[in-house]
Amino acid sequence: MRLLDAASVTHGEGLPNLIEFNSTTIPPYAILSHTWGENEIQCTDLKNADVRERASFWKIRCACTQALHDGYKFVWIDTCSIDKSSSAELSEAIQSMFQWYERAEICYTYLENAPIQIDTAAAELHFAQHRWFTRGWTLQELLAPREMVFLTDGPDFPTEAGSDWVELGTKKSLSGLIRSATGIDVKFLLKQRPIDSASIAKRMSWASHRETTRPEDMAYSLMGIFSVNMPLLYGEGSCKAFLRLQGEIMKQSDDQSIFAWYDPEALPGSRHGLLAASPSLFKNSGGISSNADRKHQTFSMTNQGLQIDLQLFQVWGNIFTAVVDCLGPFPAGDSSCFCVLLEQLGGRNFRRFAHVAANAPLKTWRRISGWNEIFVSQIVNEPFPRN
Repeated sequence: MRLLDAASVTHGEGLPNLIEFNSTTIPPYAILSHTWGENEIQCTDLKNADVRERASFWKIRCACTQALHDGYKFVWIDTCSIDKSSSAELSEAIQSMFQWYERAEICYTYLENAPIQIDTAAAELHFAQHRWFTRGWTLQELLAPREMVFLTDGPDFPTEAGSDWVELGTKKSLSGLIRSATGIDVKFLLKQRPIDSASIAKRMSWASHRETTRPEDMAYSLMGIFSVNMPLLYGEGSCKAFLRLQGEIMKQSDDQSIFAWYDPEALPGSRHGLLAASPSLFKNSGGISSNADRKHQTFSMTNQGLQIDLQLFQVWGNIFTAVVDCLGPFPAGDSSCFCVLLEQLGGRNFRRFAHVAANAPLKTWRRISGWNEIFVSQIVNEPFPRN
């Protein structure tokens, strides 16, 4: 892990000092969360004599000034603390990112062009609609730190001395606004409950409105939130990366809310797998919770599809309803079960199915006592036949 010596940034005219620490010698440090702009300072740029003259250097200087003011000697900044020319180092950093934000003493969240005071309805709306709340990587940067301070440019920006940033508030003081902007319960924002106590569907819903510049990063940015690791394969595409992420999640969890999604834009005659193609398909799944009384069972991806035991009952012909063992999101007092519609493939003696009619949430009042081991194909391109 490389940390900036904050004093070397704010004092003197020499090159900023970037110091490498191993996992056993990491000192207390502050960490920066922000959205990238143009011409950000990279790790290799810190070796250039003119680095201080770069327009984007002010962000590094402001973060280090704030850290020294708060009593921290070291700062980690994603733009310049990682040597991105090394694929091995980049991979290690991405795999470790959640832990690095979690381990930081404090996280400075810089919101460019935010209102200096959040004291009006218009300012609250501006804050809640800031670009920082729409980016994929900033989700884990919001959830991981124990302490977070939101900052923006001061009224006299830029100034010759001192910090150019002013404080907007902390994660705790702004938790109500943050909840409105993100849909994340305050108990998870403030670490009053562990993140992994939220259902898989709920955690996916937190990411459903976010975007990343590189399509695969939408999946990679969620690894820390689900406590999984997997190789980075840039070029595989967003869908394959997200399917691999779900595969890793299933190795560690039997929470069937991972299947509690639907795609309003799916064609009625299309076939799907039980795994979603994107976090965006969980945008209406924030009310899904895990079933504490569920039958703990294993399910995994095979060369025949997703192998799983489900409760089935026949709707018509080769169409069945399968109960997904999770709760909600139905009105209070409604004891219905979330379910999916499956089409049996290859005749009645076959155990292979496809997920159909994935364009709306379904529920059933019936629970069948028997369990059926089936295989649900993940990718089937044939249209769903209709009579």
